[in-house]
Amino acid sequence: MKALLTLLIFTSLNSNEATTNADSAPLLKESLMLTLERTPCMAQCPNYTIRIFNTGKVEYNGIDFVEKTGKYSSTLSQAELKHLVDKIDAIQLFDLQDKYDTERRDIGACSLYINLSGKKKKIFDRDGGPAALKEFEKLVDALVINSNLTKAND
Repeated sequence: MKALLTLLIFTSLNSNEATTNADSAPLLKESLMLTLERTPCMAQCPNYTIRIFNTGKVEYNGIDFVEKTGKYSSTLSQAELKHLVDKIDAIQLFDLQDKYDTERRDIGACSLYINLSGKKKKIFDRDGGPAALKEFEKLVDALVINSNLTKAND
């Protein structure tokens, strides 16, 4: 009985040490969570790509008709990531159509790719997408473009 008690105490001490020791904590495997791409149009539509990873890492590539052209990076906080995930759930993004389009080609479009909790979804939104989808696209823009983007080293 004494040997069993000693073994339990030893195991408990080692498991506590493992959870508090930063070197032994499991690392979150980084994966792409979201991509938003604003496509060009026949006028002066902003053209850029935003990539957000599950770790909060952000990659921004401004192409045309944007304030910041080139590659930039930033990091979203855990609260901002949670806000995005909560919004995805609230608007039931995975239940939306894959395509909202029109015959018009003189307007820009937004391509959205989500990879979350084992589910993947691609949405092409040129015209006719629901207001909740448009609001989500604007939320992604606001979180990234209005953040402290840092010029990436090419």
